[in-house]
Amino acid sequence: MIDFDVSKIKVVFMDIGGVLLTNGWDHESREKASKVFGFDYTEMNILHNFIYNVFEIGSISLEEYLDTVLFHQPRDFSKVDFKQFMLAESLELPEMLEWSKSWKEQTNLALFALSNESEELNDYRIKTFKLHDLFDGFFSSCYLKMRKPDPRIYKRAMEIA
Repeated sequence: MIDFDVSKIKVVFMDIGGVLLTNGWDHESREKASKVFGFDYTEMNILHNFIYNVFEIGSISLEEYLDTVLFHQPRDFSKVDFKQFMLAESLELPEMLEWSKSWKEQTNLALFALSNESEELNDYRIKTFKLHDLFDGFFSSCYLKMRKPDPRIYKRAMEIA
């Protein structure tokens, strides 16, 4: 094992989805949505994979994403209902947010989120789960116009931090 001096750590980067909260809009949520709303998951998923990277880097809005993946044809449900479902899929993982806030209070380290998320989902999660209480800032794909695992997102976050 390599020894390192913990006192030299100046900043910590942490993901949100899959660490503190559920993943924002992953395949499990999309599959669940297809059952709840009664649409063809396979078709939606093909369109999702076609456009999602553009959506996560903030080049299109949630409205445009939904128009592409679902509302290109008439549906028996509204965009408003679907958006509410999407947002409701964000759940806190047991004890992680509370533990992270406690850990943050015990350190003098800067803590930043580094995540791939669309602007609307990112803003919702920050507000709903009071993530400003934990993070000193947010390096999100929707703000930086690039996604993990692109090495540039890590480099940019380090340069700014």
